[in-house]
Amino acid sequence: MDAKRIREIFDKLPSKRKQVLLRVLAGESKAKIACDICDGSTDAVQQNLRQLYKNFQLQDETERKLPALIALFAPSMPELIGVGNSQEIKESQLSVYDDETLVGGEEAKSANPTTSVDREWKLGSVEDASEDNPDVLVQRVRSHPYHNAKIQDQCGRLRILDVERPVEIDNIYIDINVLEKLPSNSRKTISDFQSFNSAIDKSDRLDLGRVQQERVPGIDVAAAENNMKLMVLGEPGSGKTTFLKSLAIQCNQGRFQPQLIPFFIELKYFAITARSNQCDFSLLNYIRENFLLNCDIWEEQINTLLFNGKALILLDGLDEVDPENADAILTEISCFSRVYFSNKLVISCRIESHLANRLFSLNFTYVKVADFKSEQIEAFSKKWFVAVARNSREQGLSQAAEFIEKLYLSEHQSILELARTPILLNLACLVFQEKANFPSSRAKLYEEGLEILLFRWDESKNIKRDEVYRKLPVRNKKQLLSQVAAIAFEKDDYFFEKNEIQQLITDCLTKLTDEKNAPVQLHLDSEAVLKSIAEQHGLLVERATEIYSFSHLTFQEYLTACRFANSLEPQFLEKLVVHINEERWREVFLLTAEMLPSTNANELMLLMKTEVDKIIPNDQKLQQFFIWLNQKSLSVKNQEEVPFKLAAVRSLYFAREVDRFSNSMRASVSSVFKCAYALEKISCFGSNNALDIDSAVYFFVLFADQPKLIRSCTLDAVLELKPDLKQQLEKLKNEIPDDEENEEKFNNWFETDFPNWFEQVKMVTIKYRNLGHNWEFSEESKTRLRQYYDANKLLVDCLNSSRNLSPTIKAHIEETFLLPQTKYFQQ
Repeated sequence: MDAKRIREIFDKLPSKRKQVLLRVLAGESKAKIACDICDGSTDAVQQNLRQLYKNFQLQDETERKLPALIALFAPSMPELIGVGNSQEIKESQLSVYDDETLVGGEEAKSANPTTSVDREWKLGSVEDASEDNPDVLVQRVRSHPYHNAKIQDQCGRLRILDVERPVEIDNIYIDINVLEKLPSNSRKTISDFQSFNSAIDKSDRLDLGRVQQERVPGIDVAAAENNMKLMVLGEPGSGKTTFLKSLAIQCNQGRFQPQLIPFFIELKYFAITARSNQCDFSLLNYIRENFLLNCDIWEEQINTLLFNGKALILLDGLDEVDPENADAILTEISCFSRVYFSNKLVISCRIESHLANRLFSLNFTYVKVADFKSEQIEAFSKKWFVAVARNSREQGLSQAAEFIEKLYLSEHQSILELARTPILLNLACLVFQEKANFPSSRAKLYEEGLEILLFRWDESKNIKRDEVYRKLPVRNKKQLLSQVAAIAFEKDDYFFEKNEIQQLITDCLTKLTDEKNAPVQLHLDSEAVLKSIAEQHGLLVERATEIYSFSHLTFQEYLTACRFANSLEPQFLEKLVVHINEERWREVFLLTAEMLPSTNANELMLLMKTEVDKIIPNDQKLQQFFIWLNQKSLSVKNQEEVPFKLAAVRSLYFAREVDRFSNSMRASVSSVFKCAYALEKISCFGSNNALDIDSAVYFFVLFADQPKLIRSCTLDAVLELKPDLKQQLEKLKNEIPDDEENEEKFNNWFETDFPNWFEQVKMVTIKYRNLGHNWEFSEESKTRLRQYYDANKLLVDCLNSSRNLSPTIKAHIEETFLLPQTKYFQQ
C-alpha cells in the first residue's frame, strides 16, 4: 500500500479510532489508551485495532498485525512513530514484513520472532480469527456492561398509572396468554351472539362475545421457530408493552432465546429521533448507534450479527407513531425485515390499528393478548399488594386474599368484569387499597376507568392520535358514547353490525351539545369515528368480522346510566322506570340513582315507588296477605321489641312467605333477607328472641313435607320464651317414626298419617306465631309477588346508592314499604 493511500485512509478514520491509532503508534500501552479514551475498556481498544487492521488491509492470518501496522506507518508518516516503536522496528528488521518472506514456511516463522509489542498487546492470529464469529460476537455484546445496563434501564422497571414510583418488572409481571385466532377474523353472524343474556347468566358478563378458543402462553408463541415475525395485538392496557419488555429482560438474563441479543425499541421515540436529527428512518443506524457501537461492535460485525439472525428485535407501539411518520416507519420495518430476514422480530400494536394490517405481506404471525383469567387476576393481585403497595410479603398477601375474596362476590361482578383488563385491574387494586374495600360509589370507579381509556392512558404515554377524532372534546366523546350505549341497550342490543353502529354514530353526532347545551356542528365520518373509538380507546371491540360490542358490559351499563342521569328531556326518567322488572336494567337503575342531582333523584325514587306498586293488582286475596304482613310485623315490632325498622321486619316476613311457595329457597338466610338487610344496612340481624323463634317455626313450615329432616332439628330457640309452643312442636316431632329403626313403619305412617300431621303443624304455627297460613295463591299471583319483592329490593338499593336523595322522600318511601293498598289499609 503506497503512502498516498495510507494518508487517505488515515484522514477518513472516525475520531476515536484515529485517536487509538495515534496512541498505538506513539508507543503507549493498551491500559493507558483504555483509561484515557475508551472509558477504561481494553476490549474497546482491541475492537478499534481490529477495525484498523481491516481499514489498512492487514488480513493475512499468518501475520502479526500490530507490528505490521506500525511498520506500515514508519516510511510514510514517521513523525507519528514513538521512540519505543522505532527501536522495535529496527530490532525486528523490517524485511520480515516483506510479502515474499511472509509466504514462506518454517523459515518465515523463524524469521518473524515475537516482539515486545506482541507481548504487550497479546494479539495473535488465533484471537483475530474469532472476531467475525457471530456466536462470539453475541456473547461479547451480551456480556458487555453497556448492553446490560441499557436493557435494564429500558425494560427493567415499569411505570404504573397513578403509582408514584416505578416497579421492578419481575415484581409485577404476570405471564400473558394469547389467542392465535383473531376474533375479528371470525365469520360468525349476529345471530350467533343472540343467546347472550346478562340477566340470566352472570358468567356471561365475563365472556361477552369472547371467542371460545384455547389460550396459549405468550412466551411459547414468541419462542416458536415458525414465528420469526410476530405481531402482538391487544386492547389499550392489555399488557402488550409489558410483554415485550419482559421478553427483553428474560432474553438478557438468558431465560429466553439466550443465543440472541435483545434490542427494545419504542417506535414512537425512534421516529421522533429520526425526525429531529433530520436523518433517515433507519433501524440499522438506530441499533448501531444506540446499542452496538457502545458495546465495541463495529459496522462489519453488526452486519455479521444481523445477517446471521442473532438479534431479537422488539418494536413497541406501532399504533403510537405520529400519523405523519407512520408511512416512513412502515417502509423501514418492511425493508429491514426483508434484508435481515433471519432475525426474530416482535411488534406490538393495538388490535384495531390499520397499521398492523399494512405489514400483512411480510408473513407476520398475528396473535391477540387474551384477557386475564381468574388465576392471572389472583397472581397479579398478590404481586401488586406486595410490590406496588409496598407492604411486607405477609401483609401484602393477606390484603390480596381479601381483595380476591371481595372481588368475586356477586355484588362486585361488574368490577370483576373490568379487572380482566390489566390496566383496569390496577385501578381496582388502587381503589381497594384505600379502605380495604371497594367504594360504595361505583359510578365514580367506572368514570375513572372510562377516563383512563378515553384520554389518561394516552396522555401518560404522551401519545398524539389522528387529527380527525381529536376535534371531538372528551365531553362530546362521552355524550356520543352514552347515546350509542343507551339506544342499543334499550333495544336489548349488546352486539351490532358495523353498518348499524355507524348509523347510530351518525345520528348521535347530530345531537351533541357544548357546555351551554348549544348544538355542536361536527362533520365527522362515522366510519372514522368508529375506528377511532375501537383503536384509540378499546371501548368498542370487533367480536367477529364487522360485528361490534362494547368491550365491557359494565361500560355500556354505565354509559346508558349517564344518558339518563344527564338528560334534560322532560319525562326522560319515565322511560327508565318502565324497565323496573327487567333484571338486565338493574345496574343502570343503581348507577342512575347514584349520579342524579337532588331534584331528579327525588323524582326517580317516587316514580319507581309508583311503578313498583302497580305490580300488585287490586286483588282481595293479595291484599289480605299484605294486611296480615303488616299486622304480623307490627306485633313483632311493638310487642316483642324487635330493634329494627318496621319496613325491614315487613321485608323479612314477606321474603319468608314468598320462599314458602316458590320452593326456590331452602337457601341461605342471607339470600332470603337481602331486602331487609339492605333497609338496615347490615349483613345479618344477629340474635333476637322473636326472630329466632320464628326462624325455628319457619323451619317446621318449610320442611314439613320432609319429616325425616324435621325429626333431626332442635328447638332450643323456642324454649327460651315459648315453652308451650316448644311442647307442641316436640310432640309433633315425636310422632314421626324413626326410619332407621323401622323403615316399614315410617313408610306406613307417611302414607296414612302424614296429611293429618301436616295440617296439625300449620294449626300450631298459626295459633302460636301467626305463621304458616295457606294463601292459595294462583301461579300468576305468585309470579307477581316475586316480581314485587325484586322490584322493592331494587328500590331499596337505589335509595341507599343515591347520594342526593332528600331524607324526607327516603323516609316516606320506607314508611309505605310493602303496605296494602289504601282502601284495604284500615282493615
